Amino acid sequence: MCGIFGAIGLKEKISSPDFDLMLRTLAPRGPDGCGDVRCDENCRLGHMRLAIMDTSAAGNQPLKNEAGDIWCVVNGEIYNYPQLRKELEGLGHRFSSGSDSETVLHAYEQWGEKSVERFRGIFAFVLYDSRKKKLFGARDSIGAKPLYYWKDGQTLWFASELKALVRHSRFAKKIDREAMYDYLAYRYVPFDKTIYKSAKKIPAAHAFVFERGRMRSWRYWRPKIQKQSPSADAISEIVRESVKAQLMSDVPVGVLLSGGIDSSTVAALTALEGHRLKAFTCGFEEEGFDERPYARIAAKEIGLELHECVMTCERLLEGLPAYIDWFDEPFFDYSAVAIHDLCRLARQKGVKVLLAGDGADELFAGYRWYDDYASADAKTYWAKVKAEMMYFEGTRRRGLGKRLPWVREDWFFRKFDKVELPFVTRAQYLDFHTFMVDDVLTKVDRASMAAGIEVRVPLLDQRLLDEAFLLPQADLYAGGERKALFKKALAKFLSGDVLTRRKKGFGFPLENWRE
Repeated sequence: MCGIFGAIGLKEKISSPDFDLMLRTLAPRGPDGCGDVRCDENCRLGHMRLAIMDTSAAGNQPLKNEAGDIWCVVNGEIYNYPQLRKELEGLGHRFSSGSDSETVLHAYEQWGEKSVERFRGIFAFVLYDSRKKKLFGARDSIGAKPLYYWKDGQTLWFASELKALVRHSRFAKKIDREAMYDYLAYRYVPFDKTIYKSAKKIPAAHAFVFERGRMRSWRYWRPKIQKQSPSADAISEIVRESVKAQLMSDVPVGVLLSGGIDSSTVAALTALEGHRLKAFTCGFEEEGFDERPYARIAAKEIGLELHECVMTCERLLEGLPAYIDWFDEPFFDYSAVAIHDLCRLARQKGVKVLLAGDGADELFAGYRWYDDYASADAKTYWAKVKAEMMYFEGTRRRGLGKRLPWVREDWFFRKFDKVELPFVTRAQYLDFHTFMVDDVLTKVDRASMAAGIEVRVPLLDQRLLDEAFLLPQADLYAGGERKALFKKALAKFLSGDVLTRRKKGFGFPLENWRE
């Protein structure tokens, strides 16, 4: 993981004072090194490095090709880089490092803009082709790694975090009112918006090109509706292979362990691959909220060394000022403070990479609210939602929307509402494109990177998305049980106590703390 940054302008010189200041704001994302290169008179790239693969100087970024006319900066990991590297070397490409990031450079040389469709991983990258005076970049299919941009006249600036752009002397800090309305409704700023009118996000699964002062973007990957579910054995094999692929590292790897199904699955599969990793869990002093006993059971069964931290009211309040700085814009999920503490603990124990269990609830329908969509009353529920949407649509058409600015075209995330899908699958599709990207994965990225830790999510691996997402509702909710197919697939790896444990979620005992 790293922080990437840069700018391209047709005529304007990229000023050194602004550039240096902006790049240094990303230092927590890359405490192991800083790189900065002026590719030509039009483009300058910067990079803050968290060294994971090929920790030698050969892996430093920005990276260039043999001819020196293509440069790139990469944040994240390309898990299928061994296969891609072998293929590219067979086509005549010469690699100068053992870094997976260099694969992005040579893949572009070989396949151009289509190269992004071949990458399996969590990443955001930007590449400059000096021959064509073109900037090309992309964000991974789940949006695990962020990428922001700001157009200042004929110059395009990009960065891993919004704070880098905001530091420019000409950046206009004018609040986007629609983004603020979105935050008040959803507790995060969704999709391509930011809290500022001047800046935007590259959405998940999107690529872009900037040349001749113009930007175009497109979606390069979409989840497929599966007409038939893989067998439980096939799913267990895919999950195991995903965990194996994401164990690649030249530095120590650990695992986040709550004791629930998802994190315990990841932990158990690392052990099956012959790794005895350090595990990390966070709990509370309040018994009803404390998951540490479950994590201890799972760690003992799997044979992992468990390290614990405790979240208290005092610690939460102490961590809030830093929390505000991590996110650069309004964001409500304060459980990020606990994730940050876990990552700091891992770093103290010599670990730089953590595997997490995020994603299984979206892929295999694990959230409690899916029960409403799976019930006999689901049709009544959705009919009510549709009626409310029609009411607000009618209000907007009658012109009242000008006086009621929260009545807008994108009400209830209609962009991602697939009305033709079964109710549970419809909710999964919606959550995958909204809550998961802009809340869950955003929280994990900012909280972990602020501690100089890379967090990987093997249960959201590209192969799983392509073969085991948006499955038939009957298989997901077999016998009326959430995650029924996932539990069946992983039964061979986990004890009955873990499999039957009721989903809890990481809730804070706020009511207790108010006393």
